[in-house]
Amino acid sequence: MRSRRPRWPVSYAFHSTLIESAEAGFKELVGGLRLRTAQIPLLSCTTGGEVTELDAEHLWQVLRRPFEVERVLNGLLRLDRHRYLDLSPSGSLANLVRPRLTDRSASRTFPVLSPFSTDGALWERVLADRTAADRS
Repeated sequence: MRSRRPRWPVSYAFHSTLIESAEAGFKELVGGLRLRTAQIPLLSCTTGGEVTELDAEHLWQVLRRPFEVERVLNGLLRLDRHRYLDLSPSGSLANLVRPRLTDRSASRTFPVLSPFSTDGALWERVLADRTAADRS
């Protein structure tokens, strides 16, 4: 039986064993980076939980392993108090979150980048929502 997964025009098969030949070069490239400790919680869709320290191994696993988006997202949605900022050009996170929010939900989702919006217009929506939340 053939797979029904779409074929993507990428140079490597990210999130699969087919990218393993790039591991040594990738780790060499990012191994010298010195990343600061996050000032806010950093959740990883690779591990499904909070990441306290980013290193070359974790970044490699981000490329190699499948994402655990559902696990991370379900935990956040149960808290119902977040603003989700989708920084991808496609709005895929916003499209994943939006249908799960009810009219009474305290959480909001915002696509920040879009080829169909004037630069800054989507960011202004985020700031306006923040200002309204601070007043209430």
